[in-house]
Amino acid sequence: MSFSLLLLSCAGTKNYSPLKKYPKKVLQQDFSLLRNILEKKHPSLYWYTSQDSMNFYFDKYFSAIKDSMTEQQFTWHILAPLVDKINCGHTSVGSSKAYRKWVQGKTLPSFPLYFKVWNDTMAATGNINRKDTIFKRGTVVTSINGLSTQQLID
Repeated sequence: MSFSLLLLSCAGTKNYSPLKKYPKKVLQQDFSLLRNILEKKHPSLYWYTSQDSMNFYFDKYFSAIKDSMTEQQFTWHILAPLVDKINCGHTSVGSSKAYRKWVQGKTLPSFPLYFKVWNDTMAATGNINRKDTIFKRGTVVTSINGLSTQQLID
């Protein structure tokens, strides 16, 4: 089951701006819609995470919604961590159609490494720079720019 921001995706792509900030009330409505859909339609919402725990996460991330967040802030700081708690590989969060259309063909700065994370460990699984001989697949990362693995994961 995939979920794109329903309310945010209604915006036309012609005038789309990734810097646009949405009011807290709109974001809370979108969050509540997602919660309602998950609770009523997700076939395995509580298989890997108990209902009590999911209710805790729903409340935690709902209360973390700040006023005036961009779509990307809302998606990756609120929705994605929430959906991750379901522990279902078939459930994910994506950006709106308007954002995907806006970003098409643009070259945006990107972190050059891909990681696998488990518990408090991070290992490189891929590197955009194929000529890099330092970060090979399987390299365990203990910190980046002074931030510990745990800080990066949190």
